[in-house]
Amino acid sequence: MIASCKDSDDTVAVSGVTVEPTSLSLVADETSTLVATVSPDDADDKTVTWSSDNTEVATVTSGVVTAVSTGTATITVTTTDGAKTAVCEVTVSDAENDDEGEGEGDEEGEGEGDEDEEGEGEGEGEV
Repeated sequence: MIASCKDSDDTVAVSGVTVEPTSLSLVADETSTLVATVSPDDADDKTVTWSSDNTEVATVTSGVVTAVSTGTATITVTTTDGAKTAVCEVTVSDAENDDEGEGEGDEEGEGEGDEDEEGEGEGEGEV
């Protein structure tokens, strides 16, 4: 029975935390999961909290990052024991701009290609 009791001196403190990946590029409305690793492996309290320094750009819940709008945000993971931290830099681009650019190229390419038969239509669609 004594072996099951834990003395306060036997507590294994957290010595650090890492997060993977350390940088992330997302399009608005995308999500990605970050993984925090608390050291040492036998630390007694491995709980962490997540936060974003710019929730208008990206939010985080239990390590799941959601891209909100264009910009940059720093996601921080903090250990409950010892307040050790690690960060992931998140860059969010606008989905409408990315899709619109591709769509316009294809539409213009097909439209102008029909008029000119070749040249501008095909070139603009692929460039």
